[in-house]
Amino acid sequence: MKYFNKTFIHFLLLGIAIFGLYWQTTNFDFVLDDRIVITHNNFVKKGIDGIAEIFGNDSMTGFLGKQPDLLAGGRYRPLSLAVFALGYELFGMDTFYFHLLNILFYLASILLLYITLSRLFNFSEKNKDSIKFDNKPYIFLAALLFAAHPVHTEAVANIKGLDEILAFLFGIGAFLFALIYFDKKKLLFMVISGISFLLSLFAKESTLPLLVAIPVSFYFFRNSSLKTVLRFFLLLLIPTVIYLLIRNGALGFLLNNNVNTTGIMNDPYIEASAGQKVGTILFTLLLYLKLLFFPHPLTHDYYPFHIEYMELYHPLSIVAFIVIASLIWVAVKGIKQRNKLAYIIFFFFITISIVSNVAINVGTFMNERFLFIPSFAFSVLIVFLFEKYIRDKKIKTAMFVIIAVLLVGFFYKSFGRIPDWKEIMSLNRVAVKVSKNSARSNCFYAISYYDEIIVEKDHEIKMEKIIESQKYIGRSLEIYPEYAEALKMKAAFAAEIYKIDKNEERLLDVFREVSAVRHVPFVDEFCAWLVHRADKNNMTNFYFDVGYNIFAVKKQNFNVALFYLQKGLDTNPLHKGILFGNCIVNFLTGNYSKSIESGNSYLQGHGENAEMYYYVGNSQIRNGQQQQGLENIEKAYQLNPELRNRKLN
Repeated sequence: MKYFNKTFIHFLLLGIAIFGLYWQTTNFDFVLDDRIVITHNNFVKKGIDGIAEIFGNDSMTGFLGKQPDLLAGGRYRPLSLAVFALGYELFGMDTFYFHLLNILFYLASILLLYITLSRLFNFSEKNKDSIKFDNKPYIFLAALLFAAHPVHTEAVANIKGLDEILAFLFGIGAFLFALIYFDKKKLLFMVISGISFLLSLFAKESTLPLLVAIPVSFYFFRNSSLKTVLRFFLLLLIPTVIYLLIRNGALGFLLNNNVNTTGIMNDPYIEASAGQKVGTILFTLLLYLKLLFFPHPLTHDYYPFHIEYMELYHPLSIVAFIVIASLIWVAVKGIKQRNKLAYIIFFFFITISIVSNVAINVGTFMNERFLFIPSFAFSVLIVFLFEKYIRDKKIKTAMFVIIAVLLVGFFYKSFGRIPDWKEIMSLNRVAVKVSKNSARSNCFYAISYYDEIIVEKDHEIKMEKIIESQKYIGRSLEIYPEYAEALKMKAAFAAEIYKIDKNEERLLDVFREVSAVRHVPFVDEFCAWLVHRADKNNMTNFYFDVGYNIFAVKKQNFNVALFYLQKGLDTNPLHKGILFGNCIVNFLTGNYSKSIESGNSYLQGHGENAEMYYYVGNSQIRNGQQQQGLENIEKAYQLNPELRNRKLN
């Protein structure tokens, strides 16, 4: 009875700690990717009826409405979406219940962590059949440190983070039941372990490294032979293969969908040299280690260039290499002696590997939530040190003091960090202070302002907010001039200013600026509204500048060029520049009839022009009008003899 009372007290205290920290989140809004997985996900909003579609498609399909081709490898994480669908069926869009689910699943994962640590460190032939597990105080402290760790605030406070929680919950469950199977030799426990591992993979593919990390544990903690390690690997390979087959059926490919990611916001290393990539990855691994012990500062935004590219010879890259190489050397050296410190190091690097950008592009330099599973090594380290020095009173006392300091620091930091996730403005406000050099954080902070601006009625207040937000858009584009989202917002803020001052020339100048960088669909959408209100000549000149001068001449993007030139034609069918541009671009794209039509309209309305005769003539020849074509080309040569030297493909 004393044993169970002690265990109950530990569980109760863990529950109080978790609810004490995270209960405040039950009043928080949906933020960030919650719109992808809940509020704008059509499968989730079908409730229970959408679960089959959730498991049968890429996790982005319910949001996008089609099978996506945005991310290398796709995204197949149906378990959390299925939980959200069930939550929607029962509670609708009430954020209270979604946040409560995160808290409850997090509590379950911490209790399972406690039991797993206890089982891992407390094994003998004498107690192998006992239902009891070790409930020493330092097991409780290790679980409490994990529960309070600030790097987990993102996963728990952000509803979307349920995928991380479920992945850990079922991943650690697979580990626990594999341990019980080893200790008791009852097949049922291995079956449960396999099912749990399969569920962890359905939650998030980041648990794949546990396929190696769990079997390796038996070598270090149960003195198993390599043959036994291999046997456990093969047993866990069964649910892995099942997962991959189901994934392949849902996505249409196994692991590689042959998507060529473009832009540093989808692949932060796409513009980096090989040396910069290696140097930066080494530095991020060092940052992960630092965050385990000193989790400050925290941010949800590690996009370019919150972390800058680091060459291999950069001092921080060199320090990172020395630290990592030293740890790996300690781990390798400890293999033969089955040193548990070696296991801790191996577990960390094995589980962090899948999110390190070494083999798989994860779309950002790093993320605090990626530490969820690797931080299990931190908990094992705490228990290991207590086990090792439990009989040395001085060291044990010092360790309790250190743990106490860590606990106070962790609780303080977490309690201060969690409110940042209350709503999107507070989250982005903090992010832009920490991630000052992130194009994304600056842009998204401005977007938070935009959401307020579009509903603001007072023009003076609206202008103040626009001016403030434009600073952050400017900074975002300074960091990454081709950032599509920032260019869109630059155009959007200009549009809001136009609604106040009606200065269409200034608006169109901004639209020209963003179009000179890349095609921004917002410009098209707003111009479709503007064309009925603005001066016809201003609009037609804009369509010519953007369509011909920017997209045809400078960018050689003829499809977009024709889109704008057609808009110009619709606005003013007789515009000299529009007819000129349409004639040439239609010729270059093989639309010879349209080229002839535009060229002839130009010649009839604006007089002779060598270029027009030249392109009309060549279009006519390619269109089967040989005689007329040769006559027009001859007229072009008479007006401009240098055209005789021009060669067309």
